[in-house]
Amino acid sequence: MPLMITQVQGGQLALCDSSGNILGIIDDSGTKRLAVDAKFTVAPDVNLQKWLGSTSPTVGQKAMSASVPVALASDQSTVPVAIISSAVTPVNLVADYLKNGSAYNMKVNGSVTPVVFTYAADATKDIRIVELRFIFGTLSFDWSGAGFGKAAAATLTNGILIQLTVNNGTVTTLNTIKINEDFLRMFGEAPVISQAGANDIMVSSYRFSETTLLKAGTADKIQVTVRDNLTGGSLGVNYLTATFFGHKVISCQSLLEVVISPSTCK
Repeated sequence: MPLMITQVQGGQLALCDSSGNILGIIDDSGTKRLAVDAKFTVAPDVNLQKWLGSTSPTVGQKAMSASVPVALASDQSTVPVAIISSAVTPVNLVADYLKNGSAYNMKVNGSVTPVVFTYAADATKDIRIVELRFIFGTLSFDWSGAGFGKAAAATLTNGILIQLTVNNGTVTTLNTIKINEDFLRMFGEAPVISQAGANDIMVSSYRFSETTLLKAGTADKIQVTVRDNLTGGSLGVNYLTATFFGHKVISCQSLLEVVISPSTCK
């Protein structure tokens, strides 16, 4: 709105609009400030309440339809983005045994020297842990609450220790297996038990949260330590394995790479 200063009756200066209407008298006492009775009406160009949904928007995430639109600058610098690889390519899916060297059958004697089976962090990529799955085969499971394998009165002395090491050194014990029922108490899906044939088979899984990662190039790992003799004939153990399932986490250099060419993400 154009404004102009005009001299009015009495020699005072007045602030007027383009039509000559006096908006206020300018004090001529030397300070040249606008008198307090000046009146202005300014119409906003944008209805903020309609645009934002409120005159005082709340903080936090919103649905796209309730958010203020933004645009990426044409010269936007690199924005690192991490996404789960399975959304891009199945090549980065991980499924492998926990191993002691090249051996993966946990039917070993760990009573004197514990035998450790491990899946370690990758050298270059973070790995999101999804599941640790045990497959246990024996002649006939005992469900008395006091036996391991087929032996009704053979509780393991030290137990099979299941541990997770993350944050490059923080060790958490997930479970200690001493009897068959301990497999049923793991945090995961209900175990599958087959007793149809000559040998019984049990599949039991430990499930992890979506934020549990083995960080690349660190000492992070998941391991199972056998601390008893599982080769004894009284236990009737045919085999015991633990399989690791996860996703390698890939990184993209920008949001545009995720949308336009996800296969180039490394």
